[in-house]
Amino acid sequence: ESRPYLCPLFYIDENEEGIFAKFCEGKRAAAGIKEFDGFTSVWCGAKFVQADFIRAVALEAGCHLYSMDFDVIYEGSGYLTIHATSSGKKEIHFKNKCNPYEVYEEKEYGTNVDTLVLDMYEGETKMFKIR
Repeated sequence: ESRPYLCPLFYIDENEEGIFAKFCEGKRAAAGIKEFDGFTSVWCGAKFVQADFIRAVALEAGCHLYSMDFDVIYEGSGYLTIHATSSGKKEIHFKNKCNPYEVYEEKEYGTNVDTLVLDMYEGETKMFKIR
């Protein structure tokens, strides 16, 4: 028995061009892209969306990505903070060359750099003042 009020299903009209994903159950269109006058619309009806999907849409739109990993990154007001969700090497790509200064360690992390490679452990946080 289908109870859509418990699990609503939103899908794209099957006649639309640009459909690039379908739901496993029912095979209805689940995600698509459509060009409009002056903008592009990306639509996804899935309840859960993988980070790789959002990352691919952001890259296609021309957004700058600081990292391709799954760590939490905040940027704004001249600061960049990274919170490691796993242990290991973390690679940060800045928008422009800069002189990152880690505020907790009170340590310079280079001069005129556009990439940092950090060894971090799970749960560790670093905050950089971007100069």
